[in-house]
Amino acid sequence: MVALKSRPTMTANRLHLAPALEPAWQQVLDARARDQGWITTANVRELGALVHHLSSFYNSVEGQPPPSQRRHFLPARLLFSFARDVPKTGAALAELLVVDSTFLTQKPLLRILDLGAGLGASTVGILRALHVAGSTADLHVTLVDIDADVLGLATSLLRSAAESYGGTLTMTAVRALSVEAGLRELSGETFDVVVLANVLSELDPDVPPALRQQRHADLLDACRQRLLSVGGVLLVVEPALRSRTRHLQQVRDELQARGAVIFAPCLHDGRCPLLQNPTDWCHEDLPRDLPPWLVPIARAAGLRYQGLTFSYLVVRHLGPTLRACLPSVPMPLRVVAAPRVTKGKQELLLCGQFPSASAAAHWIGRLDRHRNAAAHHGWDTAQRGDLLTFDPLPGEVTARVAVTTIVQSPSAALPPHDPDGFGGGKASRVRPRP
Repeated sequence: MVALKSRPTMTANRLHLAPALEPAWQQVLDARARDQGWITTANVRELGALVHHLSSFYNSVEGQPPPSQRRHFLPARLLFSFARDVPKTGAALAELLVVDSTFLTQKPLLRILDLGAGLGASTVGILRALHVAGSTADLHVTLVDIDADVLGLATSLLRSAAESYGGTLTMTAVRALSVEAGLRELSGETFDVVVLANVLSELDPDVPPALRQQRHADLLDACRQRLLSVGGVLLVVEPALRSRTRHLQQVRDELQARGAVIFAPCLHDGRCPLLQNPTDWCHEDLPRDLPPWLVPIARAAGLRYQGLTFSYLVVRHLGPTLRACLPSVPMPLRVVAAPRVTKGKQELLLCGQFPSASAAAHWIGRLDRHRNAAAHHGWDTAQRGDLLTFDPLPGEVTARVAVTTIVQSPSAALPPHDPDGFGGGKASRVRPRP
């Protein structure tokens, strides 16, 4: 293992807490695959076909392969899905770690629960983000899954991660018949971080939508009220598919109605305004590509290798929201769609607490002839998921940015960006042991 030379400066840029998986991990994952007698990343065509087949299941109504076929797809999950999923939790936690990091970075011991852990990719992502944010806490991780073989692989991968990202790690693996059963088995325990990644989309696929929404709100609320420590964080990550993201947005509304604190991504306390239009949904699409060694496999599978897409919620039992953590930022708004280009202008869909409504999403335009306006730096660099402020805020009738309007990102008031997220060095400095 090669230690990092320095800690990075924290920034609001979500990318610095979600670097692509380091090159040394290819050796680690291939070694685990060989231990199982499976193909490795060198078998591009065969692995690509398996990944393509697995992807077709994930995009289906069921959301996962049938139980009889799950072991067949483990090589694809280990060698492809793991690397794709690791950065998502770091990106989802980034804003919390930037503006309200004390709880997670200064405790001597952090307890993490991964419900429906799979191969532990989400917890590895949390370990990496905590490491980049400067945490030296000892960690106790509890992994819950229905598959004993998967849990064995997950604990092995987490040991490799702990050796690279620092801190003392202890683990408990719990095999449960369901997420709900795991929840019951953990009764009386509390955790600082509870994560459910790609879990809701796999639960209750045949249940009517309204009942399914209620069940999943019940599950997350039970996690919040029974498992979170004071100040703890519930992190939910889901695929960026429209139907699954809109379901998560509906569950979010129900959780907020029950008193949960929605820290992110929302910048308002009202119901989700994007649910009013059936074609809208709120998800991330970060410019973070797959590691280079996975690009040939993605191509063989017919999948995109550019960008990191997912939807998420960061929920707290107590504590301020993201908007409350930015008291000096006047009315931050989040970009919740790709830019819309029409003749003579570009438009951004911005969501937040507008003056005329408790929560709203509005398209705001900027004329092409103002493209090089000195005041518009924030607009020119904005991507889906970014925060922007406007001074003054465009009127909702004209919904247009004037040439003199100051458009900037709240991150301008925070420490400078560290482009590769690892203290100015290359991410490959981190070398997990095989």
